[in-house]
Amino acid sequence: MSGPRLDWLSLDASVFRRPRRASQIDIVSAHGIELACLDPSPLTRENLFEVRFDEVLARLAALPRMDAEPDGFFVRTGAEGGHTWKLNGHLFELEDWLWRMDLHGECPPDALDEVLAAVGWPAVGVVFQLVRLGVTVGEADGRRWSSLEWAKAAEERPR
Repeated sequence: MSGPRLDWLSLDASVFRRPRRASQIDIVSAHGIELACLDPSPLTRENLFEVRFDEVLARLAALPRMDAEPDGFFVRTGAEGGHTWKLNGHLFELEDWLWRMDLHGECPPDALDEVLAAVGWPAVGVVFQLVRLGVTVGEADGRRWSSLEWAKAAEERPR
């Protein structure tokens, strides 16, 4: 049996629409990499995704191996290379428009891509608020951090 892909992601983040004026305010070093921290202050009600909550929920519910509930909670599972994965999340709305998506769990990058497509990605840019670090970063840094979190956790798993 082969092991899981090395590029899987371990997520504990809130995903917001990328603000039109996302400005870097700091650099944080973690796991031996530098992350460009963005100013989180634009992540307000003026920065809603341009898609309604119910539409995102319907898009998520159409994905394979997805359970999406009317309150915005969802969980998606899968298996690859003899290993299982699970990504759960919650949608938050303001006045029927999607505000943010919280994501927790582990998954391959293509599974994350399919979930993000429900909010209009890649045409609509996203940023990640990394819960454990307490910082907001761009998509590339969010994925890089999540990949390193996966690798760190994989080292600690029993073989």
